[in-house]
Amino acid sequence: MKSKKNCCERTYPVIDMKATGKNINRLRLERNLSISEIADFMDFSGPQAVYRWINGETLPSLDNMYALSIMLGVDIKDIIVSEQRHFCCDMCTAGCCSGRFGEKEEGLCHTVLRIIS
Repeated sequence: MKSKKNCCERTYPVIDMKATGKNINRLRLERNLSISEIADFMDFSGPQAVYRWINGETLPSLDNMYALSIMLGVDIKDIIVSEQRHFCCDMCTAGCCSGRFGEKEEGLCHTVLRIIS
């Protein structure tokens, strides 16, 4: 059994979809691009996918993220907003770090470190 000292030391990176969507929108506005222009560049039949990205509902596929980075003139890492999530051990789910990292859900402690490239 792990000691209390080692509890919640495991982390893994995840993409923050909402923050990434806001970042895509900010980059788009800085370049005076319309949502339709992005959709046309991507050869989409309509703007719905771009709206879903901007609203943080979905992320662009890797191919679309690459194309978007070219259109915006930035690296992919400058589009993505990531954060580190703490993975809780069995002791955490039992409550050893309750309140330390925020609410727990299925062994995952939320609110962690936000990384903006």
